[in-house]
Amino acid sequence: MIAAPVSKALTSPHCIVPHTPPQVDCLNELRAQLNAALAPQGTKLSVNDFIVKAAALSLRKVPAVNASWMGDFVRRYHDVDVTVAVQTPAGLMVPFVRGADKKGLAAISTEVRALAGKVRAVALALAGIGLVRFALSLSMRARCAAGMLGVDEQGRGCGQHH
Repeated sequence: MIAAPVSKALTSPHCIVPHTPPQVDCLNELRAQLNAALAPQGTKLSVNDFIVKAAALSLRKVPAVNASWMGDFVRRYHDVDVTVAVQTPAGLMVPFVRGADKKGLAAISTEVRALAGKVRAVALALAGIGLVRFALSLSMRARCAAGMLGVDEQGRGCGQHH
């Protein structure tokens, strides 16, 4: 029964035509301020860094989501590791930021850039690529389906604002 609402959300014009909700404008203003303060250190935050941190804090706050279905039981994790997708010539690879809930934005940014560089150079050790516990997909359709585009206080999501 959930297939119909998901299908509708994925084909909604708001998901296909990019638009910027006001919350993203606020995020970009904050990011610009922090980047100005971090510039002397050579650190530059991306929107993805904020999303990794938000996802990590969400997993910490709702531990039931920080789990994997293992066929006949659910394995719950104590550590909060967040994977990030990195496109390489060999395909999509998903290294993860270990303990992302305990790291600051600058540390996450530095680590994500380093991991992406290693992956692209095919130098990431197998220990850095493992069981995917929580993965981020920042495509417009995925953000819309997850309700990340302009969810308001009434819980209205993508394509429901009038």
